[in-house]
Amino acid sequence: MYNIRLATLDDTNSLYYMALRFANQVSSDTIDNDKVYRRVLWYLENPEDTVVLLLCKNEAPIGMIAGVKTEALFSAGTTAVEQMWWVEPEYRGSKWGLYLPKLFEEWARRKGCSSCILAGLEKSTAVSKLYIKMGYEPTEYSYLKVFS
Repeated sequence: MYNIRLATLDDTNSLYYMALRFANQVSSDTIDNDKVYRRVLWYLENPEDTVVLLLCKNEAPIGMIAGVKTEALFSAGTTAVEQMWWVEPEYRGSKWGLYLPKLFEEWARRKGCSSCILAGLEKSTAVSKLYIKMGYEPTEYSYLKVFS
């Protein structure tokens, strides 16, 4: 049986391990495990402006989405920004993983946000098509320069 719920401090270790797998998948840099752990705690300890939703199968965590509410830079209101969306590879492609951003959007609306941003960290047309299908529009491109 699948369910999605708000994560709690009791979920810290499960979230930490998923966050590490996420970080290792999207970054070629050496991952600072302590920083990842502190960041997971920060999300859990700041529920006014952050959310972590946990996808479970038979109570075992298999996915999550984390995000933050922030002031919009160039327009009125606030926006919700997804920071991390992870579903264990063997569960990707199921409808359950797609419920995570939908529930993230519901959280954003309840928090009074006027918009929501989902990030795509790889140059993937599949991700772009998925986001567009979910009602998102491409609005900008980001360019990264890594300093040595």
